[in-house]
Amino acid sequence: MIHFVRTVSIAPGRMAEAMAFAKEIAAYSERLTGFKVEVSVPIAGNPSRIAWHLQYRDLAELEGAVSKINADAKFAELARAGSALMVPGGTNDTIWRTI
Repeated sequence: MIHFVRTVSIAPGRMAEAMAFAKEIAAYSERLTGFKVEVSVPIAGNPSRIAWHLQYRDLAELEGAVSKINADAKFAELARAGSALMVPGGTNDTIWRTI
């Protein structure tokens, strides 16, 4: 199993808007790719972050989903609109493999 996690840092004073955006883009991604997207916020550490978590059977499945997202104009539009809520350079992607 492959676990993809994208974490973003939220701009000061924009947390409520960012949470709404995170849920909106997650729902759109689910409709587009067919993969469940979980949205979370930290309980400890830096509280001004949001993460999206997805699971795939293998890296090929992840690559297929990323290809769909990258080719979709509406997804790109949503991402641009939400970028004002994020700290520039504050995005971190990690990919984990279940052992």
